Order: sequence, then structure tokens, then C-alpha cells
Amino acid sequence: MRNLICLLVLALPAVPTLAQNGNDDCSNAIEIVFGDTWFSTTSATDDGPELPPDCNEGFGTGFGSDIWFTLLADQSGGIVVSTCDTADYDTRLAVYTGCDGVLIACNDDGEDCSGFTSRMTFDGVEGETYLLRVGGFDGERGTGTISVEYGDGPPGSSNIDFDHDGLTRQYRLHVPEDLSESPPLVLVLHGYGGNNNDMANNYGWRELATEEGFVVAFPNGTRDQWNSRFWDVDYAFHGQFDIDDDGFLSSLAVHLQDTLGVDPERTFVTGFSNGAEMCFQLACRESATFRGFGPVIGMMLDTLWVDCEPEFPRPIITMNGTLDDVTLFDGDMGNTGGWGAYHSIPDMVAFWVDELETPELERVFLDDINPVDGSTVRLDMYSSLDHDRRLWYYQVDGGGHDWPGRWGNMDIDATREVWDFFKAIDADEPEEPGEPADLNGDGVVNAADLGYVLAFWGIGNAGADLNGDGNTDSADLGIILAAWTG
Repeated sequence: MRNLICLLVLALPAVPTLAQNGNDDCSNAIEIVFGDTWFSTTSATDDGPELPPDCNEGFGTGFGSDIWFTLLADQSGGIVVSTCDTADYDTRLAVYTGCDGVLIACNDDGEDCSGFTSRMTFDGVEGETYLLRVGGFDGERGTGTISVEYGDGPPGSSNIDFDHDGLTRQYRLHVPEDLSESPPLVLVLHGYGGNNNDMANNYGWRELATEEGFVVAFPNGTRDQWNSRFWDVDYAFHGQFDIDDDGFLSSLAVHLQDTLGVDPERTFVTGFSNGAEMCFQLACRESATFRGFGPVIGMMLDTLWVDCEPEFPRPIITMNGTLDDVTLFDGDMGNTGGWGAYHSIPDMVAFWVDELETPELERVFLDDINPVDGSTVRLDMYSSLDHDRRLWYYQVDGGGHDWPGRWGNMDIDATREVWDFFKAIDADEPEEPGEPADLNGDGVVNAADLGYVLAFWGIGNAGADLNGDGNTDSADLGIILAAWTG
């Protein structure tokens, strides 16, 4: 339950919703099965009653903006229903025998659950159908994952304690079976206000790790004055904190190298939003530990910009949306958003081009395989003739503050793109997606691609800029003609 008011808007990703209009009313509850299920109450109305006094955990019994599910128990035993650490708002849960039936269990704030999320347990009877109600304190709405499992606690891997700098930190770990000797390791960092359980369950990393044969760890940030988890990248509103996240993540990586036998030369880190900004910070300060970095939808605060001295320049894959209303594409040097001053995304890319000494640019416009998502992807691949470092920048034109492939843009899967980039770092060179002059992605360079150049023709118009000079002009026309396949 919230006992304070936060004026800060949390930078959480948009979440794909189920068709919740059908289960807004108890009489139209939809079936849920054991395991994890996405849900959204963003358009839910108030349908059920307030909770009885014995459900008051100290903050009243209000319960609104609710949706309904039915659950069939296929065995007798304890059933755990949870939004713990997997919803982006203050949830409440209840279970009934039916729409006009008896309340069996309820919960407001689950023990050790962040963000005022919930967890309740009740005794299920084989063959019985139960009615689950998911809503919010004081009518709050949001999105998340509801899990239903047998047992005494929430599903998934448990947090593992790790002591560093006088604090007990935590991480979750996924180690697939039948790994090769010295497998790779990827650390995955959550965004501001998020948590490691969300990253473990909802971004595809565990499944990809099992498929590809690498170890993946999900560390947790510490909590700030609003009880939100964060990575200490020196946001303007975190001046009172001095958390050694650099040392924690580097020490955790070395610990896993020592205890699990993962490969120090194939140890990588990626993250979303605040986690992406932590990746940039590690690229500046902990490049001796990590072999590559994958910041997704993040920026570099000016405080890091002026104090970035990597010991080893490492390959980077990064992504940003041009219509992101949290991490502004044009930057925010005046700190209107409250995070702190930061440069534009193009300037940030140019910063790393210089830092990694990768002046050679090859530009590819990726296939628009999902036209209804309102965005397209341009990939700029920077390299050098003198070394094998790479900087790959995915610009999601029309994209927002989303992890591509999960929410927002659906033309690429950011999880797989990041892993494929990491996987190729110790190979001769990353596999390139295709002919850069093939602007429409149909496999040939012909009049259709020439039409793109003519449509975007102009100084300062980079819509079909193939040589990276910021203009669509005769130089780009020459590239089209040289690659012409008819």
C-alpha cells in the first residue's frame, strides 16, 4: 500500500495486454492456468465489493479497477497467487468461491514484494473452480504478470544473496543443463523501478540461454527514497546515494566466473533504460571485466560523459527510439525531465564512435516485417580497418521507450539481437543483415530502392542516407547504382 506520494514518473516499459474487456466483470471471468499470465487493468472498471475488515493490512479495504479469472485446481494443496515484483502498480488480490460466493483469501502488500505488489496463498481442493480477482489499491491501474503455482512461495528461481561494500545484494541465476566447458555469461539489468524477477520472466533471456547454451544472471538494484529499485548512475534526484554498483556488478561477474567456470573472455552485460545507462557506466569504468556491452533504450548523463575513460574499448550494441518520451532522442541538457542533463542520442553514438575508433559506417534499413507497429529500424554498423571492434546502433524510427520484440517495435527481437552480437565478438566478424543499398529489404537493389533515395532527397534529410553524411544526395545515388542488381 502506498503511504507516500511520488511526483516522479517511473520509466517502466509498456506491457502487451490481454484482451481484458472480456473479463472486466465477474460474470465474464476468463480461465487462467497454472504458470505466468500477462494482465492489464489499464481500462478496467470497478466491479467487485470492498474487502472485509479482516483484509485491512493498515491501509483500508478499497479494491477497484479489477479483472477476473477462473482457476481449476487439478490437485489438492496450497496454491500461491502472486503479482510479487512483476506488476508496475500497487496491486490487490482476492480469491472467492464464485461471483456471489465466499471470500477465501486476500492480500494487499506481499511480504518482501517490491512496489506494493501482492502474494496470497490458499488451500485448493482438486476439481474445484476458484474465482481470482486482480485489482488495485484505491483504484490504481497498471500491467504485470500474475503467477499461479502450487507451493509455499512465488515461482521461478529464488534470489541469491551476495555481500558487497557492506550491503547484502541479490541476484537470480539461470544455468541451463548440459553446458559446454567455460560457457558465456550475460548479466541482465532491469530498468528504474523494475526488478530482476521481471527481467528473468518477461524478456526471453532464460529461454534463449537454454537454447544457446550460456549462463544468465539477473542482479537487483538497491531501493531509493520512493522504494524503487535503481542503478546508481547519478540521476539528479539521487544525490544522497553513493552505491557502488560498478563494483557490485564487476565483483558478481568475477564471482560467477570463479564458481561456475564461465568464460572471462565471454562475459557480457546488457540492460534496459536505467539498466542500459548502467551498461554505459560499466563500459566507461569496468571494461576490464566485461567483454561487450548491450545498452537498450538508454542515454549517458553528462556527468559520465565528461568522466568516461575505459581501460579497454569494448564492442557495444545499442538501441534507441526516436519518439521515446522518457529518454529523449534530442537529449535534455536543460534537465527538464528531472533525470539530469544528457546529450542527444546521435551525439552519444558519435561519442562512442570516437571512443572505440570505429569510423567506417555501413547502414542497413531492416525489413519492416510488422507494419502495424508504427516504427521501422535502421542499423548503423561502425567498424575500423585497423581492428575488429564494432559499434552497432539500432535506430527505431517512430519507436518509444520499449524493449523491441517485447513491446513497441516488432521488427526485431532485441534479446536475440544483443545475444547474437555478443556471440560474434570472438568470431571473425558479426554476421551482417544484408545489402545496405537494399533499402526496402526485398533482396535486390533496383528502381524501388532508387525511389527511396529520390523520395528523401535533400541536404539534412537522412531518410535514405547510405554513406552516413546526414544527407540523401548524389553520393547515396552512387551507392545504389554501384550495387544495382535490377
